[in-house]
Amino acid sequence: IFLFRIALCSGLLVHGIPKVLDFGALSKTFPDPIGAGSFIALCMVILAEVVCAIPVMLGFLTRLAVLPPIIMMLVAVFIFHLNDPFPKKEPALFYLCGYSLLLLTGPGRFSLDSLIHWFLSKPKVVSTTRE
Repeated sequence: IFLFRIALCSGLLVHGIPKVLDFGALSKTFPDPIGAGSFIALCMVILAEVVCAIPVMLGFLTRLAVLPPIIMMLVAVFIFHLNDPFPKKEPALFYLCGYSLLLLTGPGRFSLDSLIHWFLSKPKVVSTTRE
């Protein structure tokens, strides 16, 4: 799952980083399939593709961090690309399946979530001697 998280999020970052770098120009012309305005739509996509991809890569708050990308991919498949042929929908479906899998399985053993869980569930050593 660790390698899957890295690969999935790396792919999404490849799509998101150019949007961050060209934010000024895109914020006026970015597609707005839900009627929120180009600026808001671009901000939501950057949140899903960049801001959420980083904690998922690290395995930190994974089940929470996968929700924005899942919602974004649902919009991409069922609203933005609704009438497009399957090859246009395929990348969004791939990411939707991948992030949905992480929602169901969690981040796996090699993650910050797992490390935090291990640390918090360690038995505390309590002294039984009285002085």
